[in-house]
Amino acid sequence: MFNFLNNDYELQPRTYSIKSYRRRESSIGKKMARLLVWLVILIILGVAAFLFFY
Repeated sequence: MFNFLNNDYELQPRTYSIKSYRRRESSIGKKMARLLVWLVILIILGVAAFLFFY
């Protein structure tokens, strides 16, 4: 219980910094970053599934 609360408290300033960073970013930059993140996630999942099943 205490560990969860401490982790939540530690994560708060990071979320604020991420929000302020995103505000400064352009809309095109946001779309490119999101696309890149989704591509990386899909590639990792694909590789994991391939290694798991084969």
